[in-house]
Amino acid sequence: MENSALCGSCGATRVPGFVVCKFCSNPYSPALAAAAIRCSGCGTLSTAEQTKCVSCGASIVVAVDEEEDDDDDDDGWEDGFAWCSKCQALVYDEDPAGRCAAGGTHDTEDSEAYAIAIDDDEYEGQSGFRWCGKCQCIYRGAESAGRCAATGGAHDGSDSDEYTIARDGEYDEDYGGWCVCARCSVLVWGEEDGVCAAGGKHDVSNSSSYEVWHEDEDDDE
Repeated sequence: MENSALCGSCGATRVPGFVVCKFCSNPYSPALAAAAIRCSGCGTLSTAEQTKCVSCGASIVVAVDEEEDDDDDDDGWEDGFAWCSKCQALVYDEDPAGRCAAGGTHDTEDSEAYAIAIDDDEYEGQSGFRWCGKCQCIYRGAESAGRCAATGGAHDGSDSDEYTIARDGEYDEDYGGWCVCARCSVLVWGEEDGVCAAGGKHDVSNSSSYEVWHEDEDDDE
């Protein structure tokens, strides 16, 4: 079992209250990074239960904007994503669901709750991922790239933030196994074939392997 008192990247002893390891400059875990509070003075990230910055001692109480989108976290993380068991894609899990390459709409009933980082220099990984406003899939490429199951043309990422996805092994191997299909450009669970919007099965033979943080039972302990 992973030792929660140690940094998952370099093995150094964790410093209470801090989110980023002082030795390797990586977050101790995606979960801590997702809930962290940034000091407006020195910029240090403190864990969510802190009321004062663990570095400079300044107050870090954050006022909540009632009109703020609940899916967008102050620290640059976004939740609300899920895995489609039909096409194997990582999708934005909204109602109504997006069009699935396997037919009908995405099926996320058996999915964990996933979160990904909006392009963040402090989060190690590969940038260039976007959300398609037509099929709801996360894909890698320019605003118009790949193949969309909803239109048959390129994905539409014009309304998307740019996301950073960690490469497999950078944080936690339990979150690994994701790949980018060379044909449709969608981020898919690579351990299953799935259905590609470009026809047939996904082609992940030359893809890097990625990891996507999700909630699990250990996060509540």
